[in-house]
Amino acid sequence: MKKYISLVILTCFLYSCEEYLERVPEADLQAEDIFKDFAGTQGFLEDMYGYVTNYAVHPYYSSAFLLGDEVKVYGRDFTFQNRVEEGNLRAWYKGSLDRRYNYFDLNRGDVPNPVHSQTRQFGAGIWQGWAGIRRANTVLENIDLMVNATEFEKDLIRGQALFFRAFFHHEIMKFWGRIPYIESTWDGDGNYQQYVRPATFADTARRLNQDLEEAAKYVPESWSHLAAQIANNPSLIRTLRVSELADTYMHINKAIVHAYQGKNWLLAASPLMQGTTDTYGYSQEFCDNAAAAFAKVIDLDNRNVNNLGLASKEDYYKVFYSTQDDGNTVVPGTRPEAYEFIFSAQPSNSQRIQLPATFALQENGACFQTPTHSFVQHAFGMKDGMSIEDSPLYDPTDPWANRDPRFDMWIIKDGDQITVKPSNNAYKQYAELYTGGTHRDFFGSNNNGGKSGTGYAAKKWYPIDFNRHDNRRNIITHHLLMRLTDVYLMYAEAMTMSSYGPSGNPAFVTDGGIVSMSGLEAVNLIRARYPNLPPVDTSYPGIGSNPQKFMDVLRKERAMELSFEAHRWVDIRRWVLADKMEYRNKTALDFVRGANGKPTEMVERTLVTTVCEYPKHFWLPFPIEDVQIFQGFEQNPGW
Repeated sequence: MKKYISLVILTCFLYSCEEYLERVPEADLQAEDIFKDFAGTQGFLEDMYGYVTNYAVHPYYSSAFLLGDEVKVYGRDFTFQNRVEEGNLRAWYKGSLDRRYNYFDLNRGDVPNPVHSQTRQFGAGIWQGWAGIRRANTVLENIDLMVNATEFEKDLIRGQALFFRAFFHHEIMKFWGRIPYIESTWDGDGNYQQYVRPATFADTARRLNQDLEEAAKYVPESWSHLAAQIANNPSLIRTLRVSELADTYMHINKAIVHAYQGKNWLLAASPLMQGTTDTYGYSQEFCDNAAAAFAKVIDLDNRNVNNLGLASKEDYYKVFYSTQDDGNTVVPGTRPEAYEFIFSAQPSNSQRIQLPATFALQENGACFQTPTHSFVQHAFGMKDGMSIEDSPLYDPTDPWANRDPRFDMWIIKDGDQITVKPSNNAYKQYAELYTGGTHRDFFGSNNNGGKSGTGYAAKKWYPIDFNRHDNRRNIITHHLLMRLTDVYLMYAEAMTMSSYGPSGNPAFVTDGGIVSMSGLEAVNLIRARYPNLPPVDTSYPGIGSNPQKFMDVLRKERAMELSFEAHRWVDIRRWVLADKMEYRNKTALDFVRGANGKPTEMVERTLVTTVCEYPKHFWLPFPIEDVQIFQGFEQNPGW
């Protein structure tokens, strides 16, 4: 009886196709019919996009997807963000609750079928990645059934399936840590050894890299280039239609594969994954590997493959939202003038208003996220390129003067314009974020009162006229899981702790030639899009020879550039900083607006001190039933 119960539990955990997919026996899949040609197999494969998590759509009632120190959420008291602050990481598990929950567990008790309307709208949770892994293994095990397909067509399928198998492992590892690498569909034979948790994070990362190395051999740089290749050799295809080869952002290509290859190595190199509390304790070997992989993406950018390129300051907003003037049917990040797109989940209709509405002032709703004063002060520096701690320009009596241009791009402070139309009785044209101001400390009402509990608002996800006064609704927002700015910043981080150091000149061999960019040059390329913002080595002379100081500056650059994009919680955990008081205290700025419009009588007030102990709160706990299956799958520490 005990053995039978274990089999049932293991089936729920690893035999994911039945738990998370259609819940039909594999024999009923009629594999011979599905996989006989390219079209059928590709269709089965593309359903895996239904298991790519859209972080910014999941949470119940709001897009409260930022779990680090960036924001404080107000409104509904059962959001997962509040549970993280309390140290209750077990709350990620939805259990039997019949509703959407958080981006870790959308529908554990339901059926996240990619063709189901709810899953199409909200996607699957990260934990449902086990189902994506099984689906990838099903494809890889049945490629030989593609009797109507050429080897060229089989290779295109093989490359995509290998990527997805690696990607879903990567996403789960990012939050739960070391997991077994599942390379086959489980047939219920009781052989549990392949599901034993490995000794180190690196064990899985190495195996994951093998799949990505193999995938890179089969997926193209650009799907549109395949059409020309086929035109020169028509015998390459038999069932693939050339009309389907238009290059789309959803097709797996070399940029996607190499970007995740680099990220896999960088995570494995990071202090948390190395088992050290030294925040600079990286693996030099893995950093070398990460930099080499990211260099291949940089090469694709240099050659303008798929229009890949860093957005300018003027076009940067197009990475986050599109308006009717821009062509609001275009997914952000996929236009030539702002093509930073690497990878994302499927766009959702709910993102047109749901994501920006949780940040925008003068919007009603159930939950609101406002930037914490502690994060704004920590991350956003000064126009001389230095932090507020280092810069002589910082004046604590006039804290918003002379700030880094990204502060004004993405942060709303007291007095900033927030509507196009002039004020009327119900709406204000300019933000009143001082203590007692119209937009301060008032939540969840249709009268469009204040939405900031901290003294700030964020404006990264919407234009100025997205509010109930101007009533702009014809926008589309989309959260990217990976974009080009992230790649350059991760490259710089890997280079900093690699054998080259921050200013070393490597010679990475790529398909397009040699990439010799230093980490310092990568960060300065990011800074160069802001006129008058000096390079890092001008702000901090000699920093290129000081890896630890360079890392400190680089981490602030990363916090600014990727603010409010769901990277922060992963970053402060992998750097083993999340338990430090600087990152635990979320604060507000209380102040009076002076006669000259400047803040006076300023007081920093602690809103919450997040419960975070090392190592307990650095990994999510596994569900209790899953770690009771057998001795080889132990729980994460502290749980």
